[in-house]
Amino acid sequence: MKLLILKSRKNLIFTVALILSVALLASGEKIKLAVSNITLKFFYSPFFEINNRTQVLYQVHEKNKSQQDQIINLILENSSLREQGLENQRLRELLGYKTQVRYKVMAAEVVGTDPQRKTSAVVINIGSFAGVKRNMSVVNVEGLVGKVIEVFPTSSLVQLLFDPNCQVSAIDQRSRDQGIIKWEKGWELDLEYVPATADILVGDEIVTSGYGGIFPAGLKIGVVTKVIKNPNILFQNIKVKPYVKINNLEEVFVVEQERVS
Repeated sequence: MKLLILKSRKNLIFTVALILSVALLASGEKIKLAVSNITLKFFYSPFFEINNRTQVLYQVHEKNKSQQDQIINLILENSSLREQGLENQRLRELLGYKTQVRYKVMAAEVVGTDPQRKTSAVVINIGSFAGVKRNMSVVNVEGLVGKVIEVFPTSSLVQLLFDPNCQVSAIDQRSRDQGIIKWEKGWELDLEYVPATADILVGDEIVTSGYGGIFPAGLKIGVVTKVIKNPNILFQNIKVKPYVKINNLEEVFVVEQERVS
C-alpha cells in the first residue's frame, strides 16, 4: 500500500513538473523571465544573503582596524610628547644645577654599562677630548653618582657608589660628624667608622666632606635611614639611602676640582 502511495506521488510530481515545463516553453518571454526570477531568488537568495553579510563584516573589521591604528598612533604620540616634556624638565633642572654649583662641570650622557659591573659602573659619552680625567667626580641633580676611573678619547667609565671598591669621605651636615661611605649589599649605603659617641640621627643629610682630595666638599650623598648604637662596639651601624637612583641614570655632570671664582 505504501509503495503504491509513493509511486503515485512520484508520478504526480513528475506530471506536474512536465506540465509546468511545457507551459513554460509555450508561454511568453515575460512569464519565462518572471519564473526565472522566482527560481533564482528561491534557490540563490541564501547565497546572496551570505555574501551581503560577509561584506558588512569585512567593512566592520576594516573600520575597527582603522580605529585601532588611530588609537595606537595617539598612544605613541602621547608617549612621545610626555617623554619630550620630561626631557625638557630634566634639562631645566640640569641647567639650574649647573648655574648653582660652585665647581666647573661638563655635561654628559650615560650611554651604556660595563658588562662586568652592570650595577657598579656606567659609560658616559665624553672623554679626554673634552677634558675628562681619572678621579673626577660625577654628579646629577639628585647628588653624587661616583667618579671617573677610566678615560678614553670620546668616552669614560664611571665607578658608581654601589661599587664595593668605592669609598667616599663623608660628613653629617647637621652634626658635622664624619665617616666613610661604602657599599656592601642591598640598595643602601653604609656610613662606617663613625664613633659610638657621635650625634647621628635618622633623617640627617650626608654630604661629601672634601677630605681625600677626590670628591669636592658639599656634594649630596643621601639621608640617614637607620642608626644602631651598641655600647660594646666602637663604631655605630648607620645606613644611608642615596639620593641618586642608579637604575635610571641619564644626564650627569663631570666635576672639575677647580672652583668657579
